[in-house]
Amino acid sequence: MAIDINNLTQPDQETLDDLATTLELSDGTTIVFAIAPESAPNHPVVEQLKFVLNPDEFQVENFFYSQESLIAFLYALDKRIPVNPDAKDESKRPVIMAFGIEQLPRPRILKELKRLNLGREALFSREVVLIFWLNKRDFIETFRSYAPDFWDWREKVVKFTTRPPLNPLLYPYLESLIAENSYLKMSGVMQVQRQVDIFLDQVYVSLQAERQQQVTEFKGGSKLSFETQRYAEVSAESRRGMEFAPSEMTTKTVTHKVDLAEAVRRCHYSVILGDPGAGKTTLLRYLALHFAMAQRDGKVEVLVENVETYHGTSGNAGNKDELSQSSVINPESLGNTRFPVFLRVADYAERLVKQPELSLLAFLE
Repeated sequence: MAIDINNLTQPDQETLDDLATTLELSDGTTIVFAIAPESAPNHPVVEQLKFVLNPDEFQVENFFYSQESLIAFLYALDKRIPVNPDAKDESKRPVIMAFGIEQLPRPRILKELKRLNLGREALFSREVVLIFWLNKRDFIETFRSYAPDFWDWREKVVKFTTRPPLNPLLYPYLESLIAENSYLKMSGVMQVQRQVDIFLDQVYVSLQAERQQQVTEFKGGSKLSFETQRYAEVSAESRRGMEFAPSEMTTKTVTHKVDLAEAVRRCHYSVILGDPGAGKTTLLRYLALHFAMAQRDGKVEVLVENVETYHGTSGNAGNKDELSQSSVINPESLGNTRFPVFLRVADYAERLVKQPELSLLAFLE
């Protein structure tokens, strides 16, 4: 992506140059709070900072609070970029761009801030740069109140005024949709002492469905197939120009097993039927999550990584160590990226009771 420094105001450019110099001269763990309107990975200030940082010294990584916890992200990063403070010349220093903490639901915000405050010593033993991108300066007070010790170890607070050229509501909407659907909804399970957060991607099992196809056979071996998504019966228009007696035609319904990826790729629209608790809503939330992430990241195709974890033991019978190893198998394609809109029909129905003339488009607005 070409960077146009003219997109930044002169004060913002000076602030950004000063920030880049600070990062180049710093060592150990460096914490920065950066405030920018509608901050996102494609924000002009973020793109310009990536451009000015020396690629031989720094490796930029985007982190999204809507998808996972920061601690889990750092542990996964250790496997890809081993942290070795005694060999600084052998590896690049990670720069973690953290987005979206202020867009989380309130309970998750407090939980993440508590984790930062309690885990600050382990965090500061690393050789990383951690930049929290915030939309509003007011959220700084939340950091001060709920993670005071972590806040005291900050290196710098910077503020920018440049706004992104795209629709300012697009990124917040996608992040909100991702945050809302990243976790498994524990409906009907009472949790008294503490809320258990389970990431949907970690436990989701791809569903298989049955696609019913109506097949019409004619004497002589010829046949016509009509998928039930499009036709409930052989229409008069489909039979136009055909000469046959009713006794020469037989119709039957054939059922095929299809998986989620195939159904989403092949069908422009689908109706998913199933018993209560079969996973219909979870399936739609899973699709909304991955289409929103692909839209946010500018991907033309929605690819979902399938991770397999192997468990085993090593050592002799008296001293065995448990081992686990995860590997990513072939990613699954859900087709071309489309803009996701997740809607509960029940919410629309409740509004219709009070506003009978309300259109679906007006409801979405």
